[in-house]
Amino acid sequence: MRVYGYSPVPFLVAFILPPVAEKSFFQTLMLADDSYWTFGLRLMSGTLLLITILVLALPPILKKVKKRKVKLRYNHHILLDLQIISPD
Repeated sequence: MRVYGYSPVPFLVAFILPPVAEKSFFQTLMLADDSYWTFGLRLMSGTLLLITILVLALPPILKKVKKRKVKLRYNHHILLDLQIISPD
């Protein structure tokens, strides 16, 4: 890790935190009678969940929209060229 310039602290946190987070997740599910709504109904958790969904879903959607705009713009220029060439 030192060769590539990585700090060992995040590496250690990555091994320590997941079991604790998993245990807390299942405790919360048991307290909520196995309902996932618990994670979305509170203001803070719902906001974080929404932000996470947007961060994961928005880039592919924006990429498709941008690709479609470029395609429409290209087709529009072709149509304009065809109208200029053949005005009849």
